[in-house]
Amino acid sequence: LLEKYNEGLIVLSACLGGEIAEKIRNESYEAAKETAMWYRSVFGDRYYLEVQDHSTKEQIETNKKILKLSKDTGIPCVVTSDAHYINESDQEAHEILLCVGTSAFLSDEGRMSLKDYHLHVTDPHDVISRWGSEHPDLITTTKAIADRCDVSIEFGKILIPHFPVPKGETEKSYL
Repeated sequence: LLEKYNEGLIVLSACLGGEIAEKIRNESYEAAKETAMWYRSVFGDRYYLEVQDHSTKEQIETNKKILKLSKDTGIPCVVTSDAHYINESDQEAHEILLCVGTSAFLSDEGRMSLKDYHLHVTDPHDVISRWGSEHPDLITTTKAIADRCDVSIEFGKILIPHFPVPKGETEKSYL
């Protein structure tokens, strides 16, 4: 499906849970390299390896290997932040949402939690201050990707896909 519908898509390799990072974390560098090259063959210059601006030990080690993968393959790298919510103060609400999604309680030991990760939208100045001097190309690549995007969002309307509904129903009433 990715091969069939790739036109116009810009693709990044994803977070620690993504295919490339998973292979790297499982000590399968060559498999990660092979996978990255497949994505590159499908998306061409619209595919980027992603390092994330998080300071966990696992992320730092994965980032080092992704930077090496970029050098070994010639696939450009970009720095991102894994953002699940807008403000740092939204973390508790996000934890509650995870509980709802996993049928757990906040008090459950061993439940899925992301409280140890900073998953709010990061101030770009902070990202630049951490990465810009050692890896300025990661910052300029972010800008290059943004410049390639052309997005228009109509506000004030219900934005849902059109889909077939039974006779006598509208999309809104059926939903």
